[in-house]
Order: sequence, then C-alpha cells, then structure tokens
Amino acid sequence: MKVGLLYGRFQPPTKGHQPIVKKMKAECDKAVVLVGFGQDGGTERNPLNVVEVISLWQKIEPKGVIFGFMNELDKASPQWAEWIFWHCKLFSGSYPTHIYGGPDCWGVSRGLDVWNPVKEKHPLEVVCVDSRHANISATAVRQSLIDGTDYWRGATDQRIHQDLENLREVFIRTQGVEQQFKIIPDSNIKVLT
Repeated sequence: MKVGLLYGRFQPPTKGHQPIVKKMKAECDKAVVLVGFGQDGGTERNPLNVVEVISLWQKIEPKGVIFGFMNELDKASPQWAEWIFWHCKLFSGSYPTHIYGGPDCWGVSRGLDVWNPVKEKHPLEVVCVDSRHANISATAVRQSLIDGTDYWRGATDQRIHQDLENLREVFIRTQGVEQQFKIIPDSNIKVLT
C-alpha cells in the first residue's frame, strides 16, 4: 500500500500546499496531512491552533485526506523523522512510504536528507512537488491579513477566505507573542516558560 505524508505548520494552508496534496492524493492509497506545532497556537509564528488549521484544510480538501497533528521535536534530533513516522501510523494505521514536500523538499535538493535514519528501517521515497504557487509564503499571507492588503486572497483558496477574514483578529492579536514552550537541551521535553 502506498501511503503519502505531508507534514507542516500550515499557518495558514496556501495555494503552495494544495498541489502537493493533490499529487499525493492522486498517487497514494492513503494521503496523510500532519499539522505540527499544534501545542504552540497563539504565538506570532503559530497564531492558529491545530483545530483551526485542520478545519481550514477540511474545507479545501473535504475528501480523501487523513488529517492528524503532532507535537514538534527539535528538527536537528535524530528522533524527529521517527516521531513523524509514528504519528502517521497513529492517525492512518500505516507508516508512510512516500514523504511529500515542496521544491526544496526537506533539504533533499541540498543533500540534507533528514529521512536517512528511518530509510534504514522503512522503505521510503521523497517526492518533491514544484508548482507555479511554490513560492507562496504563509508568513506573507499572515502579514497581508494583518496589514489589510489583498495578497492573501490570491495566495489562499477561496473556500477559506471567509474563515481567514474571521481569523484576522487572531493574526493581529498574536503579533509579538513568543513561543510559550522551550525544549530542554538533550531531552526533547517541552516545558512552559
């Protein structure tokens, strides 16, 4: 069985993410989207909580995608890829066979394949998807919502425009709010600060 996985913060989902999910759905028996940093909603970097992000995704992709969430480990740790694999299995019942991403796709194009530790245990292919929307920045979308410019309308799916209008206050309120958790060095445990 071919199981595709896309992992990200999606703050918010943009037209840059959509071609990746579309390709994954077309190529895989199961398509899984994991939302990371779910415990860190309400900050400038992650203004939306995991429920808000998944709700937006479900309006864009109402069928054919399994949505899940996970706490974030330090990406520099060797456990990071295993953590993502475990969460994919938790929500879909299967480990991923294909990891999907954008043009740089987890640094593979720069020789930085973060998936090497799990490739020894699980067959895995990394699929990099390029599209005309690949350079859309979720950060720029958030800033456009805050500033009241129209950039965000062209960068996001119209099915979530009303939701984003309603969430504009969240983006404004979280400006300057820093992460409320920190990683204890060498432990991967998060604590309130």
